Amino acid sequence: MITENRDYDALVQDINIGDITSSAQNADVLRRLCNTDPYWNQELYILESEIDGDIDEFIIRAGDDLGWLGYFIGRSEVLQALHIYVFPEEKEQLVAFM
Repeated sequence: MITENRDYDALVQDINIGDITSSAQNADVLRRLCNTDPYWNQELYILESEIDGDIDEFIIRAGDDLGWLGYFIGRSEVLQALHIYVFPEEKEQLVAFM
């Protein structure tokens, strides 16, 4: 469930990335946003379905907390490019992401 006005900075130390994503691949994407991974091209694709299974694909599904995705994108010091191909139409999802 999405909560407005979360204090992500206060919560980030206690968050379990597996609890805020729908898959292990999406959890790995969030980890890459925080850390340097020599195998990652430092680009992120937000998609509705998998294209080629690369490590730069975040597939939006039920169970993905887009507020946290937005937080990690905004805090990333390694992300070079963001490609958004799909986004849920629900207003609260968009607000959480922003």
